[in-house]
Amino acid sequence: MQKQFVILLAAVSLWMVFSTGASSETQVSTGKYIQIMKPNTKVYENGQTIGYLREGEIFQYQWEEQQQYAIQYENYVAYVNRSNVRVTTTVPLEVVPKSASTQDIRTRKATNLLDKYGRTIVTASADRRFPVYGTTDTQYKVLVGNRVLYVDKTAVQVDKGIPILMYHHILRDAENTNYRNVSTTISDRQFISQMDYLKSRGYETISMADLEQYVKGTRLLSAKTVAITFDDGLKSNVLYAYPKLKELGYRATMFHITSRMLDTPQMFDPARLQFISKPEVDATRDVFDYHGHTHAKHNILEGNISELLVISHMELKDDFYQAQQLLPQQYFAYPFGQYDSVTIQVLQEMGYKAAVTSKTGYVSRNSNVYELPRIGIRPTTTITKFASYFQ
Repeated sequence: MQKQFVILLAAVSLWMVFSTGASSETQVSTGKYIQIMKPNTKVYENGQTIGYLREGEIFQYQWEEQQQYAIQYENYVAYVNRSNVRVTTTVPLEVVPKSASTQDIRTRKATNLLDKYGRTIVTASADRRFPVYGTTDTQYKVLVGNRVLYVDKTAVQVDKGIPILMYHHILRDAENTNYRNVSTTISDRQFISQMDYLKSRGYETISMADLEQYVKGTRLLSAKTVAITFDDGLKSNVLYAYPKLKELGYRATMFHITSRMLDTPQMFDPARLQFISKPEVDATRDVFDYHGHTHAKHNILEGNISELLVISHMELKDDFYQAQQLLPQQYFAYPFGQYDSVTIQVLQEMGYKAAVTSKTGYVSRNSNVYELPRIGIRPTTTITKFASYFQ
């Protein structure tokens, strides 16, 4: 018996060597495993079904909880009910890549993930995003439960990433007398039509915390998620964005300049910029998460340079400290989109977890959490242009 075991072990070792082809780039699955015992077993995250697992298949699990097992799925983990599986000592001998490429794919509809023999092992729900671990001429390689699976390239599309929309000022056309040629001022009708578009396409909003966790690989997010942000803390956002967002069940992030936060609300005057007061902050937290845009350093200096870039390290820390005392905050928007390595260093020292820029782009799992790009919405952003950001 011992001799047979040694022979078997040697055979497995040889299989591992010849299967990998390049041992420096691959590793063999190890750990604890579960076997699916019921047909079409649901895999879920935050209570939402995001796929189905084939009966009889074996997957490695990351950890176990009282009612569920966590298996590797997409860029983090998803869960399977304990009642649908059994722990097994049988190990699927598969060679898996150590790390994913920088590319992600997204499912357009319910999509089958196949083994190398063409059998359906997992059916992923629509609008899910998977890191790519390799390609063939016709397929992408993805991982589920530390198993290499294949998906036809024609069944999915390359994922651009998560859009963060950047807004500033909103006014009605009839009252906009002073800001018609300002690139950061849009109409209330424009904003409403954009939100209606998102809702009609099934998009849900996410917070800065959700984005941070996604980039750090501790949260799954569907391909139909969007972050909505507002810079400066303008009163017009409360008047024209808040009601529509609340109607749709959407949330957004407001980056407030705390030195401009008043103790009492002002009467609205569309002819000038006004800022949200403390009572208005408290009254709108059911829609807005409030975070930082400096305390008193939101100023542009000669040469079009942000004041943030010329003050000392200590002055920067002091400004952030004052902002945090007036309005607890963990995320930051760079004034005028300008920052440098010192800015990021001070943000980290002061406990900020992530920051957004004015650079155009999408957030991916490969993004730097302190340099998250956004998509600026301007008065020239037609609904057709807006829709193109989500295609």
